[in-house]
Amino acid sequence: MQPLLALYDYSCTTGMSRMAADQLDGTFIEMKGIGHFPISENPKVFLQYFSPVLEEISKRGVAAYE
Repeated sequence: MQPLLALYDYSCTTGMSRMAADQLDGTFIEMKGIGHFPISENPKVFLQYFSPVLEEISKRGVAAYE
C-alpha cells in the first residue's frame, strides 16, 4: 500500500498519511507541488507519482491488494 499525500491537501495532514502508511506496512509518498485534487490541478505531476504505483500493482497483481 502506498498512501499518496498532496502537499497542499489540508484535509489529510502529512502526519496522518505517514501514520496510515505505517499501519498498512506501506510506503509514504508526498506529492509536492499539487493539492487535494491532483489529477485536475496538474495531471503531469500527478502521473509522475501515480505511474509507479500502477506499475507495482501490475507486477504484484490485483489479488495482492485485496
